[in-house]
Amino acid sequence: MTVYCQKSYKLRVSRVTRLDVCGAVVHGLTSTVVTKGLVDVTLTPTYESPTAYLMRNANDDLEINEEGQPPLKWYRASMQLINVDPYLINLTLGYALQLDEAGNVIGWTASEGPSPCFAYEGWQLLSGLPCSGGSPWFGYRLLPWMLNPQITGDIKMENNVVTFTIEAHTHNNSPWGTGPYNVRNNPNTGLPAPLLTPVGSLDHFTSLAVNLAPPTPVCGPVNLP
Repeated sequence: MTVYCQKSYKLRVSRVTRLDVCGAVVHGLTSTVVTKGLVDVTLTPTYESPTAYLMRNANDDLEINEEGQPPLKWYRASMQLINVDPYLINLTLGYALQLDEAGNVIGWTASEGPSPCFAYEGWQLLSGLPCSGGSPWFGYRLLPWMLNPQITGDIKMENNVVTFTIEAHTHNNSPWGTGPYNVRNNPNTGLPAPLLTPVGSLDHFTSLAVNLAPPTPVCGPVNLP
């Protein structure tokens, strides 16, 4: 058995997939955005406070002094954008697209309304792992069900680079399964394949070493048949 220790650096590319309110993948012409326009993605695990079990006797001595385990609530993802694809805004925040007379997508409008759900995948470069079958290794990161997205912080228009940040958090019971994409090479066949282990009901974040190249970033949506 070989253990693939991961020394990760950079964020090569990110993919966001449209989900319905139940966390299921929505297939269609505008279901996917593949981008390298993220400055960074910060993942923060959030835990619920553990239950304390304390009991004193009549002399005020602690007879029971125990603590339960702090359960994981979710992972919060903070994504800082610089190369802003209008479809990425539409997919992650639900903002309506703005079109010109020719039907070109030229922007978006922030409006009140329900927020969408989406899945996030990211590929990092890995250092120190030899190629396998002529392919380098990548660190594959999956957040299969993100919800309650919002823009955090200010959007400054000034004599400086303009960026803004979208935050959302994961949810359990994701129906992602093995996913709608090929993300690795099957070592037995050498062919592209989806995840080997399906996302479980309590899973929030998956991190793997894969030797299949990430998708190519484009401006605009990618069809998910």
